[in-house]
Amino acid sequence: MSLSSPDAPGGETDTTLPPMALLATLQTAWTVKGAIGERRAGRDPAAQQSADDARAYLAEAARELTRLHMQLLMAKVQAARPLPSASSQSDGLPPDGLPPDGLPPDGLPPDGKPGDENPEPPARGRRVAMVRQFDVLMKLRRTGRLLHSAHQRLMSLYPAVSEELVEEARRCRGELSTLDAVDDASGEDRFGEPLTLFLQRLLSFAAWLEREL
Repeated sequence: MSLSSPDAPGGETDTTLPPMALLATLQTAWTVKGAIGERRAGRDPAAQQSADDARAYLAEAARELTRLHMQLLMAKVQAARPLPSASSQSDGLPPDGLPPDGLPPDGLPPDGKPGDENPEPPARGRRVAMVRQFDVLMKLRRTGRLLHSAHQRLMSLYPAVSEELVEEARRCRGELSTLDAVDDASGEDRFGEPLTLFLQRLLSFAAWLEREL
């Protein structure tokens, strides 16, 4: 991955993407390392666990999913926040780009650029947006791993746990997969209504899981 973003004006070096890519790679490597360590220790996550071990894992998973729900909710709000305009960043103006008297400076349009009503966010604003979205995606990845493991443990406990709870774990995983499949080119905002609905379902599942255990 190049350090120079093609979208950066004047060939400006964008140092945001490489650290994010490195973090994602390290997290994936850490997950794989943990799975290998479990198997070497004779604990295959895909194998049947004792009921006590499975219940202990699920109790902690329910608490962690609740924490992730709150973190994702906060990250979603951050990702949806409007970016500051170019004029407000360069001139120290409020987010609407206007001084306190509400009049554009020097007779220019509110963006400070004549003839340009919808300026592209500056490089700094784009980096802020990328970091916010990356934060949401990393938390969703963690949520997906927990849902996968919880589904496995619930199946190992069945029929001691209800079939409906096992099915709800599967549906949560499916809804998250659908959310991951949302493509920017489709015009659908994955951080809008789809994420809101998923977070509602996630919190409901975590509470149900904790009650039934």
